Amino acid sequence: MKTMTACFYLITDDGVQYLPFADRFLLGGAQEGGLAAGRAWLEKPCIDVLRTGYGYGISRLPGQQNLLFNGTQLPEGGPYRLTHGDVLFAGSPDMQDYFLLLFAENGAQGQAGWMHLSYRELETSSAFPFRLRDGSWMVDPSLSGAPVKVYGSPLTAETPVYAGSVFRCGKRLFAAVRDGLFYTDLFPEDPAEDGILHIDIENRSIRKFFFRKKKLIENIHLDVKKGQMVLILGQAGAGKTTFMHAVNGYEKAEGTITYNGKTLEEIRKEGGGIGFVPQGDLLRPGVSVYNTLRNAARLKLAGTENDDPEIIRQKIAATLSLMGLTGKEKDLVSKLSGGEKKRLAVAAEYIGDPKLFFLDEPDSGLDGPSAERLMALLRHIADEGRIVMLISHSPDRAGSMFDRVIVLGKDPRTQCGGLAFYGSYPKTLEFFGVSKLEAVVDAIGNGKENRAAEFIGRYAAMQAERGGVE
Repeated sequence: MKTMTACFYLITDDGVQYLPFADRFLLGGAQEGGLAAGRAWLEKPCIDVLRTGYGYGISRLPGQQNLLFNGTQLPEGGPYRLTHGDVLFAGSPDMQDYFLLLFAENGAQGQAGWMHLSYRELETSSAFPFRLRDGSWMVDPSLSGAPVKVYGSPLTAETPVYAGSVFRCGKRLFAAVRDGLFYTDLFPEDPAEDGILHIDIENRSIRKFFFRKKKLIENIHLDVKKGQMVLILGQAGAGKTTFMHAVNGYEKAEGTITYNGKTLEEIRKEGGGIGFVPQGDLLRPGVSVYNTLRNAARLKLAGTENDDPEIIRQKIAATLSLMGLTGKEKDLVSKLSGGEKKRLAVAAEYIGDPKLFFLDEPDSGLDGPSAERLMALLRHIADEGRIVMLISHSPDRAGSMFDRVIVLGKDPRTQCGGLAFYGSYPKTLEFFGVSKLEAVVDAIGNGKENRAAEFIGRYAAMQAERGGVE
């Protein structure tokens, strides 16, 4: 696991303050940084940020009301996964006092690199995408040569600027305060096509009676970034496995799916691009752990620069260590525990060095500790810069590890699966009005209580208003 030096950038009307921390940061009370000084509404701790085995997690403690995480009310509990560039807004009950906390996984640059621009200075500058209209400041995407985004969603129309607003314009990030803007280039996004999985599925259909087509899923459009771990949720029959098979190329769908601008076919030809662990156990029980990995490596690395006996031996040793299987090399697969078999199945795909990793219910049949260990392993694999996408029926055992959640619903009118939501863990809970991921499926309902069409419509309208996928 890589060593991290994390920090928050505290942004108030008075300036930008650098708040480094190693393992824990407590917001409120007598925490380091003195944020509670002169702020009666912060006398009790309200936020706990803790380093975990998969990065940093943020938990909301009871009490404080005005806490927004990337523009969304932060639910009590957690931890929710923190990633570079996340924004926490905290405000007093009367909203007369506030501050922003910008999270950085590597804060080695300190507070250098932040600049201030007053609204008076902004009036005479044409270098920024802001304009004064009817006495109010607006951010105007038409004035920018790069996309303007709010928490990852592109803006297509003028939007008011309020104290506490955060905007991204290309590589530059703006944080609004009462008298102007602070801005920095410390939080650049990846280039548009660097590590992005573009999913544009029009439909996936099968032929039924008299060659008539039946749609299984339709109109699913979203982007996934490298390094993200993504959960697929949905009702029974909503098309979770169909969607996964369409994305990894196992089943053909109408539409386009690319990674870094390349099709799945092109990625496969390059070798080692896609890993898939199905729900069923495909391991051969009479083969040893070592030979299982050696056979997988020979198959997946054939014709690549790593197709060398010594390199394969080293990769097997490293993979065994990562998966917690060192010392099991001579054991037959049939002698492994359920958790060990799952980790070996993951190892057999991981050894091919996939950029895209798909798993269908990898935690099925595992007890709580074994499932949590497996999910932490998948989180580590994502943190290596891979995309990990999985289906799980018990996601709350690892909810905070997921960067994004895809929710599919089966429209009772068309009997076809559609995209009911795509967003972060906290935003998913907020959208469906629940406190746990496993309650999302209950919120959608089944039978006469099926609200899938309602959620699919609401999400489509929300995306149309925002002007694109998250």
